[in-house]
Amino acid sequence: REDETVHLLLSGAYLGSEQPYRAMLELDKLLKKNPSHPDALMNMAYLTMELSAKTAEAEMYYRLAVKCGAPRDPAFEKRLGL
Repeated sequence: REDETVHLLLSGAYLGSEQPYRAMLELDKLLKKNPSHPDALMNMAYLTMELSAKTAEAEMYYRLAVKCGAPRDPAFEKRLGL
């Protein structure tokens, strides 16, 4: 779990320093270790939508995140067209 926290914190730091692709790489590392991590899945949904506008991929991450316990985000659902 400590590893997971480190990846989430690094992801946030990269995002804060305007390095979104490095942020996604950290989330990807976390998801390889724990594919059902709700926070990582939700962050991947947000980043996928922002960086590539791949709605179907963002929706997949979002649905998985909610299924794994993340709270629903009505505003993001609206952006996804759900």
